[in-house]
Amino acid sequence: MNANKIPFTPGMQLAELIDINYKLLPILSQLKFNLGLGNASVADACSLKGVSIETFLLICNVYTYPSYKVSKKQIQEVYLPDVILFLQSSHTYYSSQLIPMLREKIGQLVENCSVKQKTVLTNFFENYSKEVDKHFKYEESSVFPYIHKLLEHQKKGKYSIERFEHNHGNIEDKLNDLKSIIMKYLPHNANESIQYSTLYSIYELHENLEKHTFIENNILVPAVANLEHE
Repeated sequence: MNANKIPFTPGMQLAELIDINYKLLPILSQLKFNLGLGNASVADACSLKGVSIETFLLICNVYTYPSYKVSKKQIQEVYLPDVILFLQSSHTYYSSQLIPMLREKIGQLVENCSVKQKTVLTNFFENYSKEVDKHFKYEESSVFPYIHKLLEHQKKGKYSIERFEHNHGNIEDKLNDLKSIIMKYLPHNANESIQYSTLYSIYELHENLEKHTFIENNILVPAVANLEHE
């Protein structure tokens, strides 16, 4: 399907949207949607939850179609409070579910490894986890409050979204190193089923963080830049 074509529409059923891409389920949870809505349309579900239809569909498109391109019109229509709500809820999802699940799997994976291998892999993951946590805390303590002040016409100080964009690192990159360690350097006596399960979880987290970063760089930043110029 053409990545520039919007496949999701306000009139389609919410259940149909999930059938197209079941990986959107965490997004529904993060935006506080309830299941069991019967034949409710996307528009009805968004209205019930007070979520912008355009913003919801845009996030779903980004998470469904690779290389999706966001138009200037979509940036102008996006509702920033809902974008921030989604990003903050995503932080909680990663920190309370995906990362702890991966930590548990890595712990099982290294049970039969040497002390050196266990130390290297465990320390690498824990350092990465701290980096992710620091990344999230910065956004929640500095970036999101700044945007809320802009929305309330209370801009103060010299901070701008350009500073965030300039210093914004891709926290998913180091997961590639973790994948390489597991695929190339773990001993043959490492539990094979856990090894595959751990790799799958790493790929899942990596994919989620890529989409998360895309939304920040290609939706949040330009939308806030527009707001600053107003």
